[in-house]
Amino acid sequence: MKLALSPRLLLLLAAMMFVTTAGCGDAQDPGGQIVVAKTDTDDLEKSKSDLGSLPKKTGDTKPWKPPNPDREEIFEKPDPKKMIERHKTSVAAPVIELRGFVKVGQLRAVLVINGEPTSVAAGDRRGDLEIIAVKPPKVTLRRGRFQWTEALK
Repeated sequence: MKLALSPRLLLLLAAMMFVTTAGCGDAQDPGGQIVVAKTDTDDLEKSKSDLGSLPKKTGDTKPWKPPNPDREEIFEKPDPKKMIERHKTSVAAPVIELRGFVKVGQLRAVLVINGEPTSVAAGDRRGDLEIIAVKPPKVTLRRGRFQWTEALK
C-alpha cells in the first residue's frame, strides 16, 4: 500500500518538526565539544563600575513618616470631625460675613467677602461660592460639597 502525502501536509509536518526540535540539545562544534560563548571583559568591567554608582547608605536619608500620624490604628476609619478641622485649616478660604438684607427687585443678602461688600440673591455664584437660600435672618451658602448657614450677629 502506497501512502500519498500532499505538499501542504508535508510542509506542515516539516514545520512541526522544526518547531518541536528547535532549541533542543547543546550547540556542539564538529569535534564533538560543547562551544562556550565568551563574554567581553569590557562589558563585565562596565557593569562593575555601574554598581559603584548606586547610592550608598548614609546618615543623610530622611526617616519615613506615616501619612496619617494622628491615627493609632491604620485600618481604623478616620474621624470625620478631625477631617473637617484639618480641611478648614489647610484651605485658605475667603472670610465671609453676613451684614444684612436688602430688597431690590428680590430679596438679597449683603455679604462681605474678603473685605469687599457685595449683594447676592439665591442662586447667585461668586467664584466657587454658591448662594443656596436667602431667608432673613439667615443665608445658606455652599462651596464644593460643604454647605453652611450664616446668620446675623
